Amino acid sequence: MNINFRFATAEDTALILKFIRKFDQFQHNMDTVTATEESLKKWFFEEGKAEALFALDGDKEIGFVLCNHSFSAHQGKPALFLECFFIEEEYRGQGIGAALIRKVAQTCIERGWVRVECNSPDWNAASVKFYNHLGFEEMNGWTVYRIDGEALDALANGKKLDYNEEI
Repeated sequence: MNINFRFATAEDTALILKFIRKFDQFQHNMDTVTATEESLKKWFFEEGKAEALFALDGDKEIGFVLCNHSFSAHQGKPALFLECFFIEEEYRGQGIGAALIRKVAQTCIERGWVRVECNSPDWNAASVKFYNHLGFEEMNGWTVYRIDGEALDALANGKKLDYNEEI
């Protein structure tokens, strides 16, 4: 097997969406993807807010990682956040995922950026083991918070908060 890597181009927008849907299905988030080719094209290739890197067996895309850009205030430099990471089932357990994440790490260093971060669901013990094996550190004592959808809209528009304290 000859594994290579390449960054996605605008022509890969449909393929990116296909892999996002596969990742969604793997994560048991059936039918939560609302991304479209148009939205991906805008935010990836017009606005530069995200990027995707494919793993290839020959010229066949067999996996991908989708990263967005974050920033370290303490170090004053950018970082990469792994939003989605997916390897086709028949290619798992062969070191391809590790090689793909290694390529992300190399890209981070080549750019002079400071870190690669990701989240892993607690239920996915294999994922936790994989990231720990690669040297990722669990950020014990940190909790991921998220606000989106109706709650985001309510907060942005000053609607009543669900608790008694003011911000």
